[in-house]
Amino acid sequence: MNTLINNSTDAETVYPSFSFEANQQVALFATGLSTGEVVTVEFSIDGTTWEQLMQYGVSISLTSESNAIGIYCPARLRIVKPITASGVSVAISTRDTNNF
Repeated sequence: MNTLINNSTDAETVYPSFSFEANQQVALFATGLSTGEVVTVEFSIDGTTWEQLMQYGVSISLTSESNAIGIYCPARLRIVKPITASGVSVAISTRDTNNF
């Protein structure tokens, strides 16, 4: 597991984009979020224009109630953490599904 955002509070943090291939599973984890705080996951086709990642009309995000998500598809993603009341960390773990 690798830390993308480490115990950040006072400023919005946008973790630079990262990409993964079709044969990878990605898990994102957030710790320290208070009720109502949301870390969003955005995607881009061209690396310039970013949109909220959605599935079946629901935004894919990390909250205090749902602090882990799994993604299985090729994509260019970035993480956006707003100003938070306490320190928030976001971590990522990947797995190559060709090597089970």
